[in-house]
Amino acid sequence: MLRLLRNHYKSFQLYYNNRGIILTIKRSIEVSIELFFYIFLNILNISDYLFEKYYFCTTGVLKKIKSNRNLKIGIFRLGGIGDIIESCALVNALKNKWPDADIYLFIKNARGNIFYNNIAQLSGVFNVSDTVQENIFLQTKLANTMTKKLIDIFYIDRYVTKVLYKNSKFLNEEKETDKLFDKYNLNFDVFPLFTNSLLLFGMNVYDLKSASSGLKISPGSLKFSIDLDALNICKNLPEYFFTIHHGSDIQMKLSNNIQTKNWFINRWSAVVDYLNKKGIPVIQLGVPGDQYIKNATDVRGKTTLLETAAILKKSKLHLDTEGGLVHIAKIVNTKSLVLFVPTAIEFYGYKDNINLKAGNCHNCWWSKRNWQYECPKGYKIPECMNSITVDMAIKSIKDFLKSNQFNASKTTT
Repeated sequence: MLRLLRNHYKSFQLYYNNRGIILTIKRSIEVSIELFFYIFLNILNISDYLFEKYYFCTTGVLKKIKSNRNLKIGIFRLGGIGDIIESCALVNALKNKWPDADIYLFIKNARGNIFYNNIAQLSGVFNVSDTVQENIFLQTKLANTMTKKLIDIFYIDRYVTKVLYKNSKFLNEEKETDKLFDKYNLNFDVFPLFTNSLLLFGMNVYDLKSASSGLKISPGSLKFSIDLDALNICKNLPEYFFTIHHGSDIQMKLSNNIQTKNWFINRWSAVVDYLNKKGIPVIQLGVPGDQYIKNATDVRGKTTLLETAAILKKSKLHLDTEGGLVHIAKIVNTKSLVLFVPTAIEFYGYKDNINLKAGNCHNCWWSKRNWQYECPKGYKIPECMNSITVDMAIKSIKDFLKSNQFNASKTTT
């Protein structure tokens, strides 16, 4: 409990430095209520059935975990497709250290199961309830309770990773990972707020997870295989084509289906026009609500995630702002041209991609709760987004085409 209070104090210091005294007092009241609820739940000894009904979207979770006798490892990771893929690298690192362990993932996104089942070797994937998704204290409570009940080692993955242990058998490991956590913990108890503060460590997301957990976590461990049924969608596609995406996280989009990390639709259209004139077809991936990019071949909402991965695998270059499809392109070995606006190249960028940013205003993601809807600096048009011009994007594409010896005849079906 003392460690919990000390971590909360560190979080409030960070909150005060970023938000000021009034908002910090307001947040302190909210956290005090949540902390009381957290302590109250610790006192209660509810049945397994009620426990599962409250914390999970289904029952039978505890029974399934109890049935296995190997070392049991849990991972808690909430987030979108990109976060799901990143956590697969954590699973692979754990498998390298404990090959015979049963690993269980606790997530919010059922769509992620296809990646977990394909990339990583897992014993179970469990979706937590909406109540848990929305409350960071309940997430920590769930991890602590599962560790006491069943799980031998539990990793709470919030970029900085907290490791919990069931018993004294891992006393030395616990001392080491506690030291690492204390060293890198900045925003753990207010996550995802102030994730941008983690740039202070000068690491990308995989290196920071490694440093805070004591594991060797690398995107190089991510290998994704696509079944023949999914590959069938590529039969009628050109031999040479690009893909493009102009979407946003479903929970975070504005009324016009974009958010602050989206580029302008007219600029994407100009890029597509340039490619069409070069004889390069461009296929637009995404969901039905995404804005259509003029003159792109439209498959929005017409593919499964596996089929999307298959199309990305065949694509010669994927065009996007930082997001989930960039991560999928990475694990199927397709290079992306990625526009970075509020989010950071240093944190999320893959070295083998073409990562593009411009101007002097960057890296404000999660500096405020509403960063997805409004520029944290107050610009009506975010400066980071506006600074990237069509010419910059086309120049990057020209360099790519030159280095890959593009021939327009390759685009014929």
